[in-house]
Amino acid sequence: MGRGTSGSSAWLYCLDCKMIDYPQEDKSTMHGDCKIYRFGRASQYVPPIRLVLMKLDQDVEISQTELILFKLAIALHGDDPKDWLQPKERIAK
Repeated sequence: MGRGTSGSSAWLYCLDCKMIDYPQEDKSTMHGDCKIYRFGRASQYVPPIRLVLMKLDQDVEISQTELILFKLAIALHGDDPKDWLQPKERIAK
């Protein structure tokens, strides 16, 4: 299943830089002082975010349109990652 482990995504999102990244072993990355969010299972998120996470986990190419929709979904749902979740996942949290 790509880089994800046990159904959980290993991908990170830098809330300050607005970038998705994979955790690096070297702790002195360019996101050292930034606020970082670690994604959970791809299925927990609204469709544009879910699709990109699934493709990243499976090492499948992401189109420019999919990336734009991913960024729009994050912008529309705000900087609070719990708002990126599917409505039923928000209730469970």
